[in-house]
Amino acid sequence: MRIMILASLLLAVAGGLAYLVAISPGRLAPLRDPGENPIPGSLSERVTVEIGGIPQGMFIQSADPSNPVLLFLHGGPGMVEFFMEQDYPTGLENHFTMVWWEQRGAGMSFSPDIPPETMTMEQMISDTVEVADYLRDRFGQDRILLLGHSWGAYLGIQVAAAAPDRFRAYVGMAQIVHQLRSEIMARAYLIAAYRARDDISMVHRLEAAPVSMEAGTSPEWMRLRDAAMHRIGVGHTRDIDSVITGIFLPTWRVRAYTLSEKVNIWRGKLWSRPFFGTT
Repeated sequence: MRIMILASLLLAVAGGLAYLVAISPGRLAPLRDPGENPIPGSLSERVTVEIGGIPQGMFIQSADPSNPVLLFLHGGPGMVEFFMEQDYPTGLENHFTMVWWEQRGAGMSFSPDIPPETMTMEQMISDTVEVADYLRDRFGQDRILLLGHSWGAYLGIQVAAAAPDRFRAYVGMAQIVHQLRSEIMARAYLIAAYRARDDISMVHRLEAAPVSMEAGTSPEWMRLRDAAMHRIGVGHTRDIDSVITGIFLPTWRVRAYTLSEKVNIWRGKLWSRPFFGTT
């Protein structure tokens, strides 16, 4: 009986791995029109470029490559966002030459060989300017557009200030202004929201996870914040109620990554986080 159970488990694991490999070709599908026909002259590709002395990856998609280039800076740090296009398509590639760059230490740009001493704000700014210069040269545009989300907005506003001659405009989404004050406000909101739901257990857990201007964020708060936010629809989106089902599992379904790159999405997130904190 034990042998049969073990054999069944091994078969299930092997089948699961085979399925993951099959849905991880590491290729982008061509852009298509409403009739599902490939758009002539469109662009849909993965690119790896040496930036700041290391290989860094990005996805570039555009229905018309002569459209303005829009460089997206993801959050985290270390948490790529291209995979969310599968469930929440933006359609930005129809209006811009959309560039989903994966920053140093994140996703396709993760490597255990990255020198830890290069994981600095100064290097991130330098990398971003270098990516912008690559895109300006490749697409023949004197200035491009810059869009930052969360941590990417913290990075983006500093990049725009450091190299304003490279950009037509900067757009901040979930713009960080004062992260610690934001954490304090988020905790107060969550306590009030869970109290209104009569979820006293969560209220007690939040009250035991202090955040203050004097002491900063506690480990208890950092462990609890994401789950507490997602459960009531104030995390990444209103309809993601779990990091596991809304973020973790979808990363494994995206065909644009190889299986090893999908693993590196999570290796990169964990590895990058201590260098800059969480936003």
